[in-house]
Amino acid sequence: MLIINFSLTVWSADSSSQPDISLLQKPATLAQAEIQARKLMESMTLEERFDFVCGNGFGVRAVPRLGIPELRFADASCGLRLPADDPGTNKTTAFSCTLLLAATWDTDLAREYAQAIAEEFRADGRHFILGPGMNLYRTSKGGRNFEFMGEDPFLAGELVAAYVRGAQSVNVATTLKHFIGNETENHRRAANAIIDERTLHEIYMAPFKSGIDAGAWAVMTAYNPLNGAWTGESKYVGTELLRQELGFPYLIMTDWVSVWHGDKVVQSGTDLVEPDGVILKLDRDKIFGTPDIDGMVVNILKTGIASGLYELEARGEFKQPAWVDKYPAHEQLARRVNAAGIVLLANNGLLPLESVPKGKILVSGNAATLKELSGGGSGHVVGYHNDTYLQAVQRTFGQTNVVYLASPADADIQAAGMVLLFTGRPPNVNKSLGEAEGINHPFELPEDALIARCTRLNQRTVVNLTCGGGAQMDWADRAAAIVMAFYGGQTGPDALMDVLTGKTNPAGKLPFTIEKQFEDSCAAGDDELVKPGAILVDPQDFARRVKASREKPLVDFLTRNDDNGFYTYDLNYKEGIQVGYRWYDAKKIKPRFPFGFGLSYTKFSYRNLKLSTPRLTPDASVTVSVKVRNTGQRAGSEAVQLYLRDLNPKIEKSVRELKGFAKVALQPGETKTVDFILQPRDLAYFDVPGRQWKADAGKYEIEVGASSRAIKQKTALQLTAPFTTKSPSQQ
Repeated sequence: MLIINFSLTVWSADSSSQPDISLLQKPATLAQAEIQARKLMESMTLEERFDFVCGNGFGVRAVPRLGIPELRFADASCGLRLPADDPGTNKTTAFSCTLLLAATWDTDLAREYAQAIAEEFRADGRHFILGPGMNLYRTSKGGRNFEFMGEDPFLAGELVAAYVRGAQSVNVATTLKHFIGNETENHRRAANAIIDERTLHEIYMAPFKSGIDAGAWAVMTAYNPLNGAWTGESKYVGTELLRQELGFPYLIMTDWVSVWHGDKVVQSGTDLVEPDGVILKLDRDKIFGTPDIDGMVVNILKTGIASGLYELEARGEFKQPAWVDKYPAHEQLARRVNAAGIVLLANNGLLPLESVPKGKILVSGNAATLKELSGGGSGHVVGYHNDTYLQAVQRTFGQTNVVYLASPADADIQAAGMVLLFTGRPPNVNKSLGEAEGINHPFELPEDALIARCTRLNQRTVVNLTCGGGAQMDWADRAAAIVMAFYGGQTGPDALMDVLTGKTNPAGKLPFTIEKQFEDSCAAGDDELVKPGAILVDPQDFARRVKASREKPLVDFLTRNDDNGFYTYDLNYKEGIQVGYRWYDAKKIKPRFPFGFGLSYTKFSYRNLKLSTPRLTPDASVTVSVKVRNTGQRAGSEAVQLYLRDLNPKIEKSVRELKGFAKVALQPGETKTVDFILQPRDLAYFDVPGRQWKADAGKYEIEVGASSRAIKQKTALQLTAPFTTKSPSQQ
């Protein structure tokens, strides 16, 4: 065991000497970091401790008397989001949204993406990325879907783990958010997510576990209550789930203005109340000077010490302004991510456009002239080198060959040699119909009528969707091609042109299912549930707390005219584990585009699916191999997907579950062998009565294919005996 001795000087408020910062040095173990943190806490006055757990607007307060530096936060769903008064670089790369990153199905790219964003944090002197977001795509109406990583917990978890490792490799902290049950933005502070234990563990906690196992240094709780208690003041959420089951030892912070009872917060496991701890101050007489506050201080300090952030900052080595020189490389990376994640949903043979089409190209749509291709709210990033889709089309095909009309007449559409529509839900066009935190949006696109008219009047209409999820597409069969471009940031237009012209072979795959109509979704009817439920607390007391938070116009809460009280509503995750493609499989509903789907300009074949052993024992693993061949004429990449089925389930199971994926690049005629390793834990479900993970002995089927509805190869696997874990924390 490594033993490090530190000398400690306790500095009084009037000390004129320089503080001793040896306790801020990063030690070899987390246990030693906690010892140092506790010594620092004991050197702080009670007032300093109380102030320390109250947010500092966007960070952790400094304690200059003890040499403890400030830690600064920033949003980063699509790159570093700079505040208006930023004193740093005033420049940041607008990357694609993380939902497009998920569509790459590429963990190596996810790691590079996160590292590049973290390098821009270092250039600007910011220590914590408030991301990645990993709530799941449960409803296609979700206002923040573009900030998350799709509907499947395994896919999201693998990408989140890669993101964490990438960002923290350059000593910038990641903050896993929003724990937990934040799958809607519809009255999000009032949406009491009712989720059963099995669903919570198998579906919604799984990506967080992956991020925690990867070493994430912070977790942010959600706005919503979970099963009756706001997550940031719930001991079940903060202590039982995060601390005990998932074994998370670092900083837990609240989302901004998301808790209402200071006495509950300090007992929950939460450490930092953002933005200013006003709720703690309201309950100061109950909590000031308590051991609960001390524990919160220790966890914050321990995180800053163990991560090395305090030491780097104290030495003046954290901020790296010269790293602005990395931005051109970051822009190139952003373009590669776009190229790998843009999804070709439909193509009647018109694409790729390898020459200038005959006749004028008509460009239209609400995203055609946008320069900031980003969702709204905390996920909005401006970028520093922005062009529009229209400019990219003009560069690609020649300005004289392109006509832009915001509102084309029928005759204009019919006369065009082809129509390029760039349309979607960008919030800076129509905030009420766009995508941003705090509000859900309709399933129908704002310009659905324009799309329907263009596809009806011109058979050479290519629809390019700038949005963060699925939409009503009753016109889909008439479109010459449909491309899901998501929010591509500053390189989105050029990357999309590369796909349309064939310079890039589309390789993105949907990380979510697109239903034909919203009524098919497991979330159908949720909007009708928004009505006042149980009263939260005494109406007058709660009104005082909400007023103190300075939140206005209180749109997140439900009120009744008879008493002006504040109410929640129950949002029941009634589908349980059957979310996303699992729902459509269980209900035998054909989606418009299935999970994992995406077209290419080439073709791939699958053959020779093999197992290293057909019989799996509870203490072993099995290697699954399959040969994938590019049978077309173009180089391309395929996201090979492995699904697992329990052929004789003893309890309710999904028809299939994603348990492996790999992105493989192939030249024409080339064949590669793709290997996956499965362990008994991959076959397991959460056994609620036993509080353990369990896999029943019996027959399972391994499926490998190009999407959840395009299975190419199958084989059988026998689990020879039951498998169980020793405790829930061994997930």
